[in-house]
Amino acid sequence: MRDALQAMIREGDLNAGDRLPPERDLASRFGVSRTTLRDAIRELELLGYLEVRQGDGTVVRHPGGEALATPFRSLLRSQPQLAEDLLQFRRILEPEIAVLAASRCTDADAAELRDSLDRQRRIIEAGRRLMTEDLGFHRLIARVAGNATVLQVLNTLQAMLRDMRSHMLTADQPVLALQQHTEIAEAIISGDGDGARRAALEHLEAVERSIVRDQGISPREVREP
Repeated sequence: MRDALQAMIREGDLNAGDRLPPERDLASRFGVSRTTLRDAIRELELLGYLEVRQGDGTVVRHPGGEALATPFRSLLRSQPQLAEDLLQFRRILEPEIAVLAASRCTDADAAELRDSLDRQRRIIEAGRRLMTEDLGFHRLIARVAGNATVLQVLNTLQAMLRDMRSHMLTADQPVLALQQHTEIAEAIISGDGDGARRAALEHLEAVERSIVRDQGISPREVREP
């Protein structure tokens, strides 16, 4: 039942902001009991596809990264070795996002990138960690790239990264993170796609090296994409 409702949302039969038809009609349409239907609605609410509003029915919504990451969280908890696969996927994806951003960066985008670097610098000077601003910088690059699908994938990836131990990110090495972020931003702003790719890859490889160091993973386990 859940899959049938989810298919209606994904295929555009139900769009964000639409109200679900009455329970009686949906139960009759799919040949299920209203109890089964309610269970399916509850599951989709937990996944972020539906919002139950008191007195206003059940409304369709577009799930964000946090919601889309939900099915993977228990998998990461039960199989922590998959964290390396997650970071490898990030290393495959984000350098190409940087290339796309370099080809589309506007003056306004450049100003936002510089503002992000300034915020990171102030955070470091205040002796605080970069975790939130680190992830925000990478999300900004995806937004500059101008691809909605890429942005949604990255939002989901970041929601999963936040569940990992913070020392698996270079945010625990703020000076290094800022230096590498600056190199990425400068390449994007100057329209240097190859330079942006190279700087992004070096940054993400530093993340994997920190895992080798701190988690005791054999270097051969940090695989090339």
